Amino acid sequence: VVCDLRGFGTSEGTGTMLSKQEGEDYHDLIEWAGTQPWSNGKVGLLGVSYLALSQYRAAAEQPPHLAAICPWEGFSDVYRDFAKPGGVRERGFFAMWGKITNKSGRTTEDLYAQALSRPELDDWWKLRMPELSRINVPMLVCGSFSDHLLHTRGSFEAFRRVSSKQKWIWTHRGGKWCVFYGDEAKATQLRFFEHFLAGADNGWDQVPPVRIAIHETSGA
Repeated sequence: VVCDLRGFGTSEGTGTMLSKQEGEDYHDLIEWAGTQPWSNGKVGLLGVSYLALSQYRAAAEQPPHLAAICPWEGFSDVYRDFAKPGGVRERGFFAMWGKITNKSGRTTEDLYAQALSRPELDDWWKLRMPELSRINVPMLVCGSFSDHLLHTRGSFEAFRRVSSKQKWIWTHRGGKWCVFYGDEAKATQLRFFEHFLAGADNGWDQVPPVRIAIHETSGA
């Protein structure tokens, strides 16, 4: 199932990005999917970037039919991970992304303009951060070492802070999209979901919780 956010694409209404409302909408979608005649009642979430970070919002709402999530590189703290990494204002990608979302969707606010007017961490920022401690479903999170100042810190923080008893982190040093669609990553994702959504006895429960990518070079 692929859906558009409220206010974007073919979805109706006006949305508020990174909001609790967005998580509630996602909750309702999960519950719809989990009760369809073609469903076994177990729903999994998979996606990169916004399709990853939105999973945190959805999982924090604890929809009963959500069985597993795989946020493949997505920040979890919009202030520390995206807007002001290391305390320095991000003026490149955030500005471009803000213009694109303003043009392509119907939203209640200009996210980048709000960010510029709020240099310090206040309640507005906090309302746009998911409650990671409320996430308790099995999680496979990808933490890339090549996507610094966007998704790296947030992915590791999600692994550290969620309440899930069954959680794994898979790291890499390659390009975000080419790794996601690569054979190794797809095989890992499929094995994870087959175990938690289809009950496959495929040894996933014996997989170490942390996978670290180590690259070596040879020569002088």
